[in-house]
Amino acid sequence: MPTWQFFPIIGIGLLIGLSILPQLELLVTVWEGMIIAWALGILTMFIVLVLLMPTVTLLIGKLWRGNAEWTQLVQVYCISFTPMTMLIPVKISMLLLGEAEYKELGYLLYLITWFWSMALLITGISKVQKFRHGLTLLNILFIYLIILLMKEYFL
Repeated sequence: MPTWQFFPIIGIGLLIGLSILPQLELLVTVWEGMIIAWALGILTMFIVLVLLMPTVTLLIGKLWRGNAEWTQLVQVYCISFTPMTMLIPVKISMLLLGEAEYKELGYLLYLITWFWSMALLITGISKVQKFRHGLTLLNILFIYLIILLMKEYFL
């Protein structure tokens, strides 16, 4: 895996870590909470962006005779979720200055970067699987359906 692919994994992992930091600060000190939260966030994003999502995308794509390889899908997922890393300064400012004042701005920026990431993901998967955009969107919706079912029945 090229080094640049770890940037979104680390960036979004830090973002997840910042999201769970207030809950961890109740149990441990601030610095211990930051280290634990960031480690859990990075580990979660590694599992999701490198292991889970590309593998499920590959399996569903093979059902529809897709031509992608697993490494290509890992690259697509890492590239497509890179815009989400732009939320790190917003989340840090929300933690430092108070979440109530910047909540609407945070939601708006999250929505914009989410749509941007989904557009990159649909375009990237359609290129490597050699699908049309509609079939790619159906592929992604199946993935999220599987994840929602797993969350409902196993978590």
